[in-house]
Amino acid sequence: MLLCYFHPHSLSGFLKVKKQVKKQSKESNLNLVILELHFDGYNGDCLLVYVPTNEKVFLTGIGTHSELFK
Repeated sequence: MLLCYFHPHSLSGFLKVKKQVKKQSKESNLNLVILELHFDGYNGDCLLVYVPTNEKVFLTGIGTHSELFK
């Protein structure tokens, strides 16, 4: 459960990341949602990008917007 201070947002695209997660996961019928989580409020520049599944949470990136979305 995330504290109210954190505000996850879904991201579109990232087909390469989705393929990698599906390959690594043992789950069938995955409906993947890639999320970014702002550590410093609604629109701060410290981000965690992750993919939650029923079994695991895959961390795909951590850093600033400029580092992650070149």
